[in-house]
Amino acid sequence: MPDSDDGTDDFGSAVSVGDVNGDGYPDVAVGAPNEDYGGLENAGKVTVLPGRKGGLSGTGAKAFTSSTSGVPGTAKAQGDFGIGLKVVDTNGDGRAEVLVGALDGTENGALWSFRGTSSGTTVTGSRHVGATALGLPAGAGLRVGSRYNC
Repeated sequence: MPDSDDGTDDFGSAVSVGDVNGDGYPDVAVGAPNEDYGGLENAGKVTVLPGRKGGLSGTGAKAFTSSTSGVPGTAKAQGDFGIGLKVVDTNGDGRAEVLVGALDGTENGALWSFRGTSSGTTVTGSRHVGATALGLPAGAGLRVGSRYNC
């Protein structure tokens, strides 16, 4: 399947807001779980748009997939990376992390965590937890991380 912007990527099906860089303005993470890339159908992508005094901006936006360099795990067809999103400051440092859910090519699912820094979201130090790492049986259909939008 070729990469395309044909409108079938479900951009915006998951959205979450939080301050990832600590500048006091809300940033927006947007999921496109059916984004195709690298010959993988519905592998998924998440884009983080920075907030500024005048509102959101595409300038400085960052996009992540499960095949972005530094992102743990492996990109998979039907991975649906970005089907679930939550932007929240989990460690109390004033910069929100971007939590990304995906089906990860299975019905069990997976979670990723990307740190917030003064320059925005980064893959440095990101984490990935799949269902098997949580001790869940293969084929259980638990869909970890598939829906936790707020």
